[in-house]
This record gives sequence, structure tokens and C-alpha cells, in this order.
Amino acid sequence: MFSDDIAYLIDLINQVIVSPGGRSRYMQDILAALRGPDNVKNRALKMYTTARIRAIVAPNYHGDVRFIPLNREEMLERDLLLTNCNIHFGRHYKLACNAIRTIYKYDLVTEQEVDDVDLLSK
Repeated sequence: MFSDDIAYLIDLINQVIVSPGGRSRYMQDILAALRGPDNVKNRALKMYTTARIRAIVAPNYHGDVRFIPLNREEMLERDLLLTNCNIHFGRHYKLACNAIRTIYKYDLVTEQEVDDVDLLSK
């Protein structure tokens, strides 16, 4: 099972990076955010950020993933945790949110699907 998960993630990365249309910069933003915050002891920040990213970009991955969208209280807590964490991670997370909104048409900030047009597909 583990090797299947790894193969799936590698295939996903190759599809996005190698695919035409300039999506590699978005993939880099997503991968940087998946690294997670440095020196954070609060697991809530990881569950509210990196686990949500994994749920969107790799829904078949069976790791520590939170598939259920955050509720209002959790989004407020996430936002508070992000303001108090390392600014470097906060930037990576914001870029990843923009990338996910563009590619996957999902807004992690509001936890809603969006109807934005993917400009890269045109």
C-alpha cells in the first residue's frame, strides 16, 4: 500500500510539473507549503494547513489528511495560528492557497469551491 501511495504522488507531481501550461511554479508553491511550518509544536496549525493541502492535491493519499473542510471556528483558529507562526511558512501557505485556487478551483481560505477560470488552461 505504501508503495502505491508513493507512486500516486510521484505520478501527480510529474503530471503537474511536466504538463504544458506553466503549472510548475504552482507545484513548487504547493510542495513548499507541504513541508510545513518550522519549529511549531502546535499540531493544530499543521492539521489546518498542510493536511488540508494534501486533502485537495492528493485525495487518494491515505496519510494524516483532514478531508473534512474546516468549520468557521477552525478557520479563525488557523488564521490566528498563521499570524503567530514563522512568516516564512505563512508566505508559503498563502502561495499554495493561490495555486490550489487556480489549479483545483478550491479556496482553502474560505473552504469553498470556486468558479474561477483557470487561465493556464487557455
